Amino acid sequence: MIHQTIFDNFAKENAMALDRYRALVCAIETGSLSAAAEALQYTPSGVSRMVAALEEETGVPLLLREHSGVRPTKECEKLLSAIRGLLHAGESCAQLSAQLRGLDVGTVTVGTAYSAFYSPLARIISDFHARYGGIQVQLRGGYSTELITQLNAHQLDLCFISAREGGHDWLPIGYDELTAWVPAAHPMAWLPALPVAAFAKEPYIETYPDKDIDNARRPPLRLCGHPARRAARLLSSLFICALSE
Repeated sequence: MIHQTIFDNFAKENAMALDRYRALVCAIETGSLSAAAEALQYTPSGVSRMVAALEEETGVPLLLREHSGVRPTKECEKLLSAIRGLLHAGESCAQLSAQLRGLDVGTVTVGTAYSAFYSPLARIISDFHARYGGIQVQLRGGYSTELITQLNAHQLDLCFISAREGGHDWLPIGYDELTAWVPAAHPMAWLPALPVAAFAKEPYIETYPDKDIDNARRPPLRLCGHPARRAARLLSSLFICALSE
């Protein structure tokens, strides 16, 4: 009985510490103490006190409070990776403890770089929730490199992206071809496939310049082996299609 009481007190103390770190991370991600309080179902003053307690415990300032919101200090940025790892370990421990008690609880955060996956993922999440009602599923979007960075920081549990460097477990689910949008009246519009060498002769519009998307990682400049004729760089897919007509 005494040992159980000691364990319970230890668990409560560690849970309180994790709550403080969770409040800090949420405030950083939302950029606001009020938004973090709403997300975590605390009061803004409660979140502020938890962050202040962490600052006293660590001995360094963690948040810069400004009129526009809050952001991490340089000291906090150096600690963030370790803090996220601690929260991930705490979540894993809580889930394992629940499983030992015959319960399925926790949160699974999934990232996807492709909007085409939203519909099938919605069906999968619905089926998953029907079987494991105690587990919440969160879905995030973003570029592949952005999502793999979040995965490495324990902000995601899995993601649907194109392959990136690093020691990860990859499960291929499909391969996409590089697609070119050609005007209907163009002589090459009737070809079954556009020759890569055509990019060296025909002017083309680069999509989402300086963004880490799949096309940027395999641009015609590299594929054809010599300079391609880039005519424009645009961020709007609709505008790109309109110019290509």
